[in-house]
Amino acid sequence: MKNKNNPWIWIGIAFQTTFIPMFYAGTNGMNRRISDYAKDLSGVNMWISLSAFVLGAGFLLFFGNLIYSAIKGPKVNSNPWNATTLEWQVSSPPPLHNFPSVPEITGETYPYGTGSLVNAVIAGGD
Repeated sequence: MKNKNNPWIWIGIAFQTTFIPMFYAGTNGMNRRISDYAKDLSGVNMWISLSAFVLGAGFLLFFGNLIYSAIKGPKVNSNPWNATTLEWQVSSPPPLHNFPSVPEITGETYPYGTGSLVNAVIAGGD
């Protein structure tokens, strides 16, 4: 599932708007781990609390998207990027020994997206 409300944007913005004001409050006399605080910092602490809830909502959005994609998302083949490096030439999960013999490298190392290109000759394999 491609989410238009990217949770990393929410998490990134909420992280900054949560923790940067904490530095401001700390430099203006806010102590750590106390149950009461100075009245002049109440607005900053309210902002920090609201930003922390948005940060939590961003994580919930991410995990909800992760679970939805795992259950209802499209299934991909064993090499979704058409990569030609050796780790993409074996099946998933890989066998006990990845290759029956040492592969002979015959092509470029990183020609991504060109699935028809042969990068290695694997003796005894397919």
